[in-house]
Amino acid sequence: MEGRKGGIEMIEKLMHKYALSRQGAKDLIKGVVACTLQNISFMFPVTLLYLFVKALLNGNVRNNTTFFVGGAIICLFVIFCITLWQYNSTFLATYVETGTRRLTLAEKLRKIPLSFFAKKDLADLTSTIMADCTYLETAFSHFIPPFAGSLISTVIIAISLFFFNFKMALASLWVLPVAFIIVGSSAKVQEKLGQKSMKAKIDCANGIQECIDTVADLKSNNAEDRYLATLDKKIDKVESRALKSEFGTAIFVSSAQMVLKLGIATTSSPSSLRRRPPSSSPRSRPRSSRVSCRRRRAKSPSSSTASRPPSALPRATWLAASSRAATPTTTASSRRPIPT
Repeated sequence: MEGRKGGIEMIEKLMHKYALSRQGAKDLIKGVVACTLQNISFMFPVTLLYLFVKALLNGNVRNNTTFFVGGAIICLFVIFCITLWQYNSTFLATYVETGTRRLTLAEKLRKIPLSFFAKKDLADLTSTIMADCTYLETAFSHFIPPFAGSLISTVIIAISLFFFNFKMALASLWVLPVAFIIVGSSAKVQEKLGQKSMKAKIDCANGIQECIDTVADLKSNNAEDRYLATLDKKIDKVESRALKSEFGTAIFVSSAQMVLKLGIATTSSPSSLRRRPPSSSPRSRPRSSRVSCRRRRAKSPSSSTASRPPSALPRATWLAASSRAATPTTTASSRRPIPT
């Protein structure tokens, strides 16, 4: 009973916060769950790849060919089914809810007295209502369910990573709070850019509405060209403000994405910084071993005579040592009688 009561309260909060119907709130919850499962399903091919590489290093690929082929087919089937459910739960359900929202809004406007419209700017009211409806439609189909689903799936995957390896999980997930801080700090900047963009849209809508209302007077006074030139400037201003708003948002979002990419480097760097076995090069040997090697070479007679350059020894001594080193030794067993 408590779980059912909590679910009903959640549905009512969503209905009040986002101006949804009861079915729209339920579809929103289904969309969030579908996006979460879709993100988790994308981990199945990665897990299969890990098992394949492990079997490849152990030389057991041929024995597990059926397992890998069947696993790949099952992963594709599961991802397809979950993605189809996610598409129906977000896009199709959103457009159905949009029709319901617009009909409800039209019914509300029909019940409002005409004195309300006389006190308001019709261009401002129309632009605000239509822009809000369009934005809500885009948000419920592209923003809100994927965002909530990514948060839930990230938490689930992060918790599972801590069970596998605590240090590697920290190396992978430290970038998440930094990225959230960067995006959260841009809220005021985005709000100011949005207000300026909305002001430019309202001015443009006022100009278009004024042109429609006074088109007869403009023609009679031959003021069409001058008024249209002013209207073109307002339209250009709307485009300019839209570009600036998108650029200001992209700076913070791109910076957060670049920080997230650092998680790959910090995850791979600990494995490369592990202690490597000492190599067999002379410089990597300890000093005591190098000194002992030099002493052994100094004690060997071949190295003390034959390997010296001619400048360090008398010429006759060096030639004798070189001839002894170059002449092959013969034993009694290897001598053969010379045939007569």
